[in-house]
Amino acid sequence: MIRTNPAAIWTTPKRIRKGTKWKNVHRAVATPIMRVEMKRRDFSLEISICQIRKIPVWLPEMENLTTLDLSSNALSGEVCIKDMPRLEKLSIMNNPLKAVRVENLPALRICNLSHNRLRKATFRGVNNLEHLRISYNSLRELELKRAPNLRELHISNNQFSTLSLEHLQSLEELDFRKNLIMELPTWLSHLSHLKVLRLQNDFLTDLTKLLSFPHLESVCLQSREFSKKNEKILKELEDKGIEIQFPFH
Repeated sequence: MIRTNPAAIWTTPKRIRKGTKWKNVHRAVATPIMRVEMKRRDFSLEISICQIRKIPVWLPEMENLTTLDLSSNALSGEVCIKDMPRLEKLSIMNNPLKAVRVENLPALRICNLSHNRLRKATFRGVNNLEHLRISYNSLRELELKRAPNLRELHISNNQFSTLSLEHLQSLEELDFRKNLIMELPTWLSHLSHLKVLRLQNDFLTDLTKLLSFPHLESVCLQSREFSKKNEKILKELEDKGIEIQFPFH
C-alpha cells in the first residue's frame, strides 16, 4: 500500500499500476478514499470524499476502466462522462452538480446520479443500461431516448410535471414518487413489462390506468384515502394478486 496525497494520482494517471492502492487519511475533515484495483484486463477506480472539483481530462484514456465512483466530492456545474468503451458501473452521488451528460458508454449497465442538484440529465449511446438511479435532484428534463434494456428507473423526489417514457419497453420497475405529476400519464399503459410501480404522490386522483398492466406485481401509493371509484380499482388490483403498499412516510 502506498500512502500519498490524492493529487498525485489525480494529476499523474501513469502512476497507476496493477494492485496499487492509494489512501490519504485527512482526519480533520473526513477520510478520503482513493483506491485503484486493477486486474489483468480491466480495473475499477474509486475516488470519494476528496473534494474533487473537475473531471480530469485523462479519464477517457482509461480504456479498460469498468467501474468509476466519484461520489461525495465537489463536482459542480455540468459534467460529461463519455467515450469509455468498457465502463459498466458509474456512480456520481452527493455532488453539487447542476447538469450531467452521459454519452457513448456502450457497456454501461448501472448508473447512480442520486442526491445531487441536477436540473437536466442527458443519456446517449447507453444501449445496455439496465439500472438508473437519479432520485433526489431538481430534475425537470430527462433525455433518455435510447435505452432498450433499461429495467429499473428511479426518478423520485424531483420536479417532473410531465414525462414521456413509453419507449422504455423493457422497464420492469419505475419509481417516480414525489414529483409534480397531477395524474397517471397515458404512456404508462405502454409499459407492458412493468412489475413494480411506485407513485406515492398526493396529486393522483384517478387510478384507472393501473388496471392495464398485465405483469404488475406491486404498487406503492401515498395515501389510504381514495374516492369510491379508486377504492373499487384497488379492490380489483388486490383480487388480481397485486400487492398494494402504503408507506408510513
